[in-house]
Amino acid sequence: MSFRLPAKVFSSASFRLTMGYATLFVVTTLAAVFAAGTIAMLVFRAELKDEVVSELQALEVLAGQEGTRGLVEALEARAAERAETGLSYHLAGPDGEPLFGDFGLVALESGWFEFVPPGEEDDEFQLARALRLSDGSWLAVAADLEPVHDTWELMLAGTGWTLGISFPLALLCRAGVSAMALRSPPVL
Repeated sequence: MSFRLPAKVFSSASFRLTMGYATLFVVTTLAAVFAAGTIAMLVFRAELKDEVVSELQALEVLAGQEGTRGLVEALEARAAERAETGLSYHLAGPDGEPLFGDFGLVALESGWFEFVPPGEEDDEFQLARALRLSDGSWLAVAADLEPVHDTWELMLAGTGWTLGISFPLALLCRAGVSAMALRSPPVL
């Protein structure tokens, strides 16, 4: 026994209404996910930048007070205690020779940049800010962008599932409602 829908079902007003509402749901979902995703990404990046800037400022003050040797000791201590935060550090002398950490970069420039650390996968980006210290050495602090990218991927996966089930669910509900509406009322 096969189940076949008559052709008139697809041209009926209720079918068009069902598909119209399902399409409206899909468009609304896409707009909401795009807006929420964009805002979340901007907020997460801003928070990471604030954290990196405050860490960089504190280390710059420390470098002025303690010198390069004191800065290296402080970086070692911070790297050990801040492993959970996703921050990493790089200090290079005026000649570019690494004194602490290694971002795998040939040269640093002042400002923001993204990079993939040596030995990491191609999608393991870090957001870093570097500055030249008063003694000519370079200091950079980087934050792991993995949580930001993971959040975006989870939002896209959720959207995919939502959109993938929208139309079949709308059709199933429409068929159920139609079947109930077409059933003849009981005779009294």
